Amino acid sequence: MVISMIDTGESKKMMALSKHWLSLQSYAFFGEGLKIFFLLWAFVLFQDVMSYAQTSPITPSGLNTQVSAPENLPSGAVQHNITGGTRPGGGGNLFHSFGAFGVPTDNIANFRNDSALPTTNILSRVTGGNPSNIFGTIQTQGFGNANLFLMNPAGIVFGPDATLNVGGSTIPRTFSGRFRLKALEMPICF
Repeated sequence: MVISMIDTGESKKMMALSKHWLSLQSYAFFGEGLKIFFLLWAFVLFQDVMSYAQTSPITPSGLNTQVSAPENLPSGAVQHNITGGTRPGGGGNLFHSFGAFGVPTDNIANFRNDSALPTTNILSRVTGGNPSNIFGTIQTQGFGNANLFLMNPAGIVFGPDATLNVGGSTIPRTFSGRFRLKALEMPICF
């Protein structure tokens, strides 16, 4: 049995319309799919940024390190005062321990000498497993010419507007070579 179709021109128009309709439907489907894909991608990409903004950028993790509640300064900056710590034998070395240590833009990490004891070195370790992103200011208050050591094996990034206001030297250490000066866009190993 042979089936044949006589083309009157209407069938070609119907075929063209159905193909056009199918392409519009698939575009609409894939268009919605792409929208959903990009929304999910943006959520995953910025999830760390959103969680970082909702938590304190500096958290203590032992050695009697204390971090004050954020203090809003008249300049508009937010200051986090870091006090306490441990002085073995009451000597000139002061040890701090942090779970997280980051300084966002317009924030100040202020190491404050609440004991007024003479200090040679402030040694600060970060144990939480995340890099320290420094985009604001790290400063010391009441320590004279004490050196500040910041140690984070997960890495340390200094942004283009990061500021260090320390009486002595500032020595960042990663023990893995992952130290980056963001302004220079090149890794620096210490």
